This record gives sequence, structure tokens and C-alpha cells, in this order.
Amino acid sequence: APLTRALVPTQGQHLALTMGTENHTTLAQLIYARDFASTLLDGPTWQLIGHWEASLSNWWADKAQRTEQQGWMLGLTPVLQYQFKTVLRPYIEFGIGVKYLSDMRIADQYKSTQFQFGDLTGIGIQYRNLQLGFRFLHISNAGIETPNPATNYYTLKMDYRF
Repeated sequence: APLTRALVPTQGQHLALTMGTENHTTLAQLIYARDFASTLLDGPTWQLIGHWEASLSNWWADKAQRTEQQGWMLGLTPVLQYQFKTVLRPYIEFGIGVKYLSDMRIADQYKSTQFQFGDLTGIGIQYRNLQLGFRFLHISNAGIETPNPATNYYTLKMDYRF
């Protein structure tokens, strides 16, 4: 029950923007996040915290691509963040969530399902209410149907907590 209560969103909110690339496409994401109700683990110099992310993403292909030129993704992801308790707070983060694609193609990749999983890992630093970081985002359907080509984005993230 304590873990279940910890996963409930609280008043801690943030807005984030990410932007990055994958071979021949660019991704821009707007993220709204709500912190978990409590710290999951608390050490003397570190803590494990988390939040829920709802994301709206737009991707677009390079002009050289002759296939689907742009599309949208909706996502919901729980994210865990291991953070140090210092003035400048370095962190690592990871999450696995769900994505819904507006089309079964991302540029020249046919995905076979509009339902996808989005796995993310990231590093960054937090100072007061601002986080700056780097994220790797992997999108695939985990083998639910084939073909299942993965799309991997390397993004920069700016997150403001309010």
C-alpha cells in the first residue's frame, strides 16, 4: 500500500520541452508532469523520486525523405529519477510508458501498430526549479506485431517545475 500511495500524483507539476533527432527525422515534445505523492527511497546523500509524464510529440522528416513527412504521438510514462541532494542536483532517470501514433509510419519506418512503447533513459542536472538534461527515447511495439523497427531519438530536455 505505501508504494501504491507514492505513485499517486501530487501538486508538484512541471512543464518540459524536448527536441532531438533520429537518422532522418526530428522530434519535438511538450511534456506535462505531476510528481509522485512521496519520495520512493531516501538516502543520506541521494533520493529516488518519480513523476507521471503526459506528452504530445510532433516528428517531421528531412526533406530528402519521400515517405510520410510528419506525424504526432501521445504518451503516458511513469519516470523514476535517482537524484543527489546537493545544490546542483545531478540525476539519472528512466521510464517505460505507452505511445499512440497518429500513423503507423515514422518517415520510412512502417510500425505495424499505432500502439507503441516508449522507453527513456536520461541524465541531467537540476538547479532550483530548472532541469537541463539529455534523453535517449526508444519507440517500438515490443514485438506485438511485425515488422517492429525501432525508432531511437537523442534529445535535449528543459524542464521547469512549479
